[in-house]
Amino acid sequence: MFDAEKVKDACVEWIRNFFEKNGQGCNAVVGISGGKDSSVVEIGRAHV
Repeated sequence: MFDAEKVKDACVEWIRNFFEKNGQGCNAVVGISGGKDSSVVEIGRAHV
């Protein structure tokens, strides 16, 4: 069965690890258009 919480946690962990590995000077730009995919990105960003 699909576990959305587990997938979200794995994505958040990957993002955290990426920025820890690449240092404090590492930045990201996230484009938000208002669609469903943007909503998912925003929820993930809020947990990082």
